[in-house]
Amino acid sequence: MNLYAFFILRSAVVFIIVQTVTGFNLVILHTNDIHAHLEQMNKYTSACKNEDVEKGLCYGGIARRVTKVKEIRSTYDNVVLLDAGDQFQGSLWFNIFKGREASLFMNELEYDAMTFGNHEFDNGVAGLVPFLDNITFPVTTCNLDASRESRLQGKFEQRVVLNVNGQKIGIVGYITEDTSSISNPGNTVSFKPVVEAVRQEVATLKSQGVKIIIGVGHYGYGRDKKLAEAVDGLDVLVGGHTHSFLYTGKAPSNEKSEGPYPTIITQSNGRKVLVVQTFWAGKYLGFLNVSFNSDGDVDSWNGEPILLDNSTAQDPDIERILDTMKPAVEKEKNKIVGYSSVYLEGDNKVCRLHECNLGNLITDGMVTFHASRNSKNDSWTDKPIAILNSGGIRSPIGQGNISKGDVLTTMPFGNMVDVITIKGKYIRAAFEHSVEFYDPIDRPGAFLQVSGIHVTYNLCNDPGSRVVSIYTRCGDCWIPRYQLLDDEKIYRVIALNFVIKGGDGYTVIHDNYIHHVEYNSLDSNVFIKYLQSNRPIIKGVEGRIKIQHDCTNSSCTTSLSLLLILCASLMDILGKWS
Repeated sequence: MNLYAFFILRSAVVFIIVQTVTGFNLVILHTNDIHAHLEQMNKYTSACKNEDVEKGLCYGGIARRVTKVKEIRSTYDNVVLLDAGDQFQGSLWFNIFKGREASLFMNELEYDAMTFGNHEFDNGVAGLVPFLDNITFPVTTCNLDASRESRLQGKFEQRVVLNVNGQKIGIVGYITEDTSSISNPGNTVSFKPVVEAVRQEVATLKSQGVKIIIGVGHYGYGRDKKLAEAVDGLDVLVGGHTHSFLYTGKAPSNEKSEGPYPTIITQSNGRKVLVVQTFWAGKYLGFLNVSFNSDGDVDSWNGEPILLDNSTAQDPDIERILDTMKPAVEKEKNKIVGYSSVYLEGDNKVCRLHECNLGNLITDGMVTFHASRNSKNDSWTDKPIAILNSGGIRSPIGQGNISKGDVLTTMPFGNMVDVITIKGKYIRAAFEHSVEFYDPIDRPGAFLQVSGIHVTYNLCNDPGSRVVSIYTRCGDCWIPRYQLLDDEKIYRVIALNFVIKGGDGYTVIHDNYIHHVEYNSLDSNVFIKYLQSNRPIIKGVEGRIKIQHDCTNSSCTTSLSLLLILCASLMDILGKWS
């Protein structure tokens, strides 16, 4: 049976259309935002260590996905497999194989169709063409205008019509209009407004007698819901881009659901549209079983994301292919990407209680990454502030050469470096949360490391009233200076998508940001670029975070208990140097 998987590079969406005369049942398997995660992972989507393997606590990976897809195809009729983009970028597998790994394993899975994601364009059109030449299934992205790009002619479609057991299925793909600014497609392609482009293709398919339309795309959960309302004729939207975990009921792992699976949107005419997405990295396989009536409308449905845990065996043939490719990945891990003249402190006894130089370095790298992309002529950047939850720093980096493996050990979670706009009063509230549960023993990971911020706390005050002052660095200036935070001013803040989504308790950010630009730039890649362009690293503690905590002294000098903790940390550091 034919299955058209829509691959969307961080911002594309695809629609599937089924022509039916009588009732028709369709099983939709779907993936999105795989981001080159081919090996099994732990529950946090980082590398699965030997002890995790021994305990059976590994998830996902291409070998498990192949097993589960084969199992479902042997159990159900009328199965299609779709991908909503961003197969590219996100691990050393992509850094080495440049998309060849994606085409190889997508062909093994026999996808039916895909749409582009924004990350498919990260290496330009030249980096995308080999992937398109190697895949054995169609790509459809209706709002991609490549009329001026000869290399893409004949490589993708505005829409595709499939035949599933005698039923005609049409597919319409689309990709976020932000792709030009968040990826590297070049100036020979452009991206038309999604809603109008999709509406036009749906109308064309309807005029051809196609009744059932399923969208698969890289557009984002929130925008998919709006699209489902706006375009008459849609039945199912298979989404990606925002790495959204949707689930109804108790989640089977540690993810927190952003909405029900499927999310049901009722159009003005009463028709129901089902919106789905299945997290990221391939930890889950989306499974949606839909029955359509004779008019092509959604009649009933069931299904949920399938956690690919230890109960799903890894396909041995796929494992053998992976084993032949792994030596190149291991070699890449040992590559030197930087040199530090100083010890980079990443111990949680320091970084979760105080400013630490590794936190300074990582956040400075986040600011530099976006400053290097600044196109404004009247400022050095429009994004001068970065925040980082200290729970994202997992280990220190010693003085000397820094390898890619060192970086991935320090930053193993594969978070994305995105940007939000948010009012100053909510920034202040976020910093209150940073020290709300400040505890030298438990050391919660919500404590923020910063760049472009000078913050002073008084821990003698009650939680919620501990911020004494916050100064922010100007961006619309030629000489960066610090000014008091203005509660009503709107700021652009660089942060990891984990925090933006409310991770580590930052609901104040998730609930109150005005706009979220999903650059989906992998945190470890951003850090590596900074290390490569700054040799040697000489980063210290610079007074960005000041903590007052002597409640017996109005001058708020350091309390004995915290001083002892700091001394112990310093002795630990000195021991590492000895």
